[in-house]
Amino acid sequence: MYEWPGNVRELENALERALIFHRGDTITLLDLPETIRAPRSREATSLPVSLPETGLSLEKVEKDLILRALQKHDWNQSRAARYLGITRHTLLYRMDKHGIERPGGRGGHSEERDAPMESPDATPS
Repeated sequence: MYEWPGNVRELENALERALIFHRGDTITLLDLPETIRAPRSREATSLPVSLPETGLSLEKVEKDLILRALQKHDWNQSRAARYLGITRHTLLYRMDKHGIERPGGRGGHSEERDAPMESPDATPS
């Protein structure tokens, strides 16, 4: 059995491409994209942490993962976001959501960025 690494749309595209470009009456492994043909190690697909015997909170797991990524990359948000496979904007949102602040008191957003933006149509008072 193959564990598909992408979403359903990507799977559909891979199959459509194989149907269009295959030779003969049968689709073979060579008709499929390289990402499917290349063997994937079992290690790469397994979870790099062990799960506790009792339940756990997804919120806590997410917060801990973000903290570890930030610490691993010396609190460089761009590198931590890239490491996690998310955008910097998403990382900042989740840091705010979990109350994660950079050591020294500075959070994910600056006060200026958090201030509500004025509408371009607003008239000065």
